Order: sequence, then C-alpha cells, then structure tokens
Amino acid sequence: MCKFFFISDFINKEISQNLINYFKSYDFKILGNDSSNSYWNSHVLRYENMPICQEKNILKNIHNNVCNHLKNFFELDILYPESTHIVRWEPGRELNDHADNAWLDGTPNYSPNRICSAVINLSGQDEGIVGGNFYFRNPYIKLPPIRGNLVGFSSGLDCVHGVTKVEKGQRYTIAMWFTSTSRKEYM
Repeated sequence: MCKFFFISDFINKEISQNLINYFKSYDFKILGNDSSNSYWNSHVLRYENMPICQEKNILKNIHNNVCNHLKNFFELDILYPESTHIVRWEPGRELNDHADNAWLDGTPNYSPNRICSAVINLSGQDEGIVGGNFYFRNPYIKLPPIRGNLVGFSSGLDCVHGVTKVEKGQRYTIAMWFTSTSRKEYM
C-alpha cells in the first residue's frame, strides 16, 4: 500500500505563475532539453539545463523544502535532490501506471537510485483544466490538479501512479525525485 502525504497551497499563485511564464519563454531550440524520449521534447524543462536565474533559485528552494518534508515523513537521515522538472501537459497527454525506480515487473528501471518522489501542481482546475488527475493505483486515489498542491510519496512499486489524460487546458507541474546516493545529487 502506498504511503504518501499531501500539502495544499504548498506554493503560492505568484510563484506558480512565475514558473509557468518562465517555461513558456524558455527557448528549447537554443538552450536545449536533452530528453532522450521525443514524447517529452519541449514539454519538460530540466533544472540542470536552466541557466542561472531567479527561477532556478526558486526551484532549488522548493526542492530543498520538499526534501525536508520527505525526510521527516519517511524518517530519513539522508536524502538528496536527484532531479527536478517543470512539465507541461497539453490536451491528449497522459502517463500510464508506473513506479519511479522500477518497471512494473519489478526489475530496476533507468533510475533505480530514486527513493522518494513529489509533484506540485503549478496550474489547476480553476484555470479550465479538465482531466490531468494524478492518481495512485493501490489504493486508488485520484488527486485533481489544484494549483499549489504537493504530493510526496515513495518512488517504488508500493506507489504505482500515473496521470489521467488531459482533456482541456494546459496542466503545469513540478516533478521531483530524491535519492540517498550523494553521487546522484545534481544540485
């Protein structure tokens, strides 16, 4: 059974809008994205690819704050930021059942070092988004996109999760992953 926590209004509307505006102004052709999966090209802005700027500092502060919440919730002594993305979900986009550190058959995936994950909604239903619900499979819990809300959870098979198809509007999120391995830390 998935162990997770939820915090409403984790970030305010001003910060959310600032990060969305930055994403919209980001020139993926010039500054790059390096996504190996074409499905995500120009839909994912990686912290690592951002030039030094106010928005990068905002993301770093958010990631560190989330890291502290995860450490407390899971009673961990050590936890490092592994990756942070701003993600744009356009109509038709979805993400089927998955875990963040293993394939559904139990074999390690491309990021087996991840132990905790988190998602923050930067946009929400009040902006006309239909669909795009984050969900956990066991137990089945559906969390609608509400601006500023945070969900933190285990990266393993105990927390299989996904995102239902966005039917209308553009859903923006911050996706974050954490590790106990310092050599995987990126910040």
